[in-house]
Amino acid sequence: MEKKAFTLAEVLITLGIIGVVAAITIPGLITSYRAIVLESQFKEQYSRLAQALRMMVKEEEISLVPKDIRGNFSKYLSKYYNISHDCGNINIGTKGCITLNAEGYVDHYKNYTGDKIEFSYLDDGTIVLNDGTTLFFEQGNQAISKGSYLIGVDINGYLNKPNRLGHDLFIFEVGENGELIAPNPQTGKWHFYQCSKTSNSVVNGYGCAAKAIQDKGYFKNLPK
Repeated sequence: MEKKAFTLAEVLITLGIIGVVAAITIPGLITSYRAIVLESQFKEQYSRLAQALRMMVKEEEISLVPKDIRGNFSKYLSKYYNISHDCGNINIGTKGCITLNAEGYVDHYKNYTGDKIEFSYLDDGTIVLNDGTTLFFEQGNQAISKGSYLIGVDINGYLNKPNRLGHDLFIFEVGENGELIAPNPQTGKWHFYQCSKTSNSVVNGYGCAAKAIQDKGYFKNLPK
């Protein structure tokens, strides 16, 4: 049986169809893959942080009321991680891992919808783990006045994008007994938690950890 030879036009049409199909399907596959990776990293870091807090409370036998140990909270917690380096406070200029821009703001990170972020709640200490995971702390006067520490966890590290609240940066409160709290406006002591696709608030995204835990489709539906 004689084999049919494809014409150049037929080959080009076939390649064109393949290109159209690829253009339609590949972005979706990439988005799904990123969602799977972020969800896996979130669950891992959430578990690691909860475990580190439990070990710290058990072995250190200290109070986690901010007024009792003040700015030493991150130093205690660091003992229960493999630390690459301690960046210190955000507001110390070029010595930190994350520095301020010319206007005195942190523009390395954005809020949940990609707008400007309020970072003064996470500027009292930064540690980078061996795998790049980055932890930010509110352990100063604001924590003392609220009676609760805040920990921000960049689950894929400050060197890797998207560097956005509720995408790869999640905020937790620490209870007085060392429990890790994914807060919302009803349960959090700070009462400013948002996780909205329509808000451009500088704190939008501070309340996303609870949704990431509860909503199975959370990472598949992140705002662009």
